[in-house]
Amino acid sequence: IYFLAMKNISNLSDHILLNDIKNLAGEERKITTLILLHLKEIDRRRLFASLGFSSLFEYCRQELGYSEGSAQRRISAMRILNDVPEVEEKINSGALNLSVISQVQSYFKAKEKMEEPLDLTEKKEILQKFEHKSTRETEKEILAMSPAEFVFNKEKIRPVTAEHSEIKFYASS
Repeated sequence: IYFLAMKNISNLSDHILLNDIKNLAGEERKITTLILLHLKEIDRRRLFASLGFSSLFEYCRQELGYSEGSAQRRISAMRILNDVPEVEEKINSGALNLSVISQVQSYFKAKEKMEEPLDLTEKKEILQKFEHKSTRETEKEILAMSPAEFVFNKEKIRPVTAEHSEIKFYASS
């Protein structure tokens, strides 16, 4: 029905247009969750390897056509969903989005690397803290939660063109 409406979308009343977009956004979140659950099972079975891909990331990029960032966000969210199944409902409701989940997953991984892994209860509490937060708000709060040696000693240099690079670093006030 939505594909038919696409042809005449300019003819929709304001009320129907706004109602449709709200419904579509909800469906998109449900589909995103289904994608994450499928990726979880593909990862569990290592089906990407049987198709000749070196990783789930490469499978998502090359076979599914996701950008690097999109692939990484989905894989990060899938990993959290693996640990904290309640995240599924948070995605469906819109309380958590892939960008925020991916940032939180990076924090969890960093804590593991520092040999300070978080237990399930701690992960749930942290995830709850980031419900309905923007990506920027999440970044600020994660930086505030993180030990200085974990976050602030990371300089990032990314080539932009043959002559230019982007440099990202943190500085104190």
